[in-house]
Amino acid sequence: MDEFVFENELFDKCFKYCHYLEKDGKIVSICFAFPCKIGEKSAKYIFGVATEENERNKGYATELLNIIKAQSDDILVLRPVNDNVVDFYKRLGF
Repeated sequence: MDEFVFENELFDKCFKYCHYLEKDGKIVSICFAFPCKIGEKSAKYIFGVATEENERNKGYATELLNIIKAQSDDILVLRPVNDNVVDFYKRLGF
């Protein structure tokens, strides 16, 4: 499946799990929070955290993830896409 088809399928079928941060009428950061279970506990799997390239390093992904954390009693889990973002997620308590 090519990347474009995957992205269309993701948004078409999973948009209800999409969270986004808007600044000045523009979406600057997004991610998905998919419901799941860890044992008997409710959790949300954070997936696809992304910030518009020219809006990076302004704290928008941090703000978005903190909003999700504050609005949910669920455990939040994620798998960093690469080693470059591990420290970022550790600072947020992941």
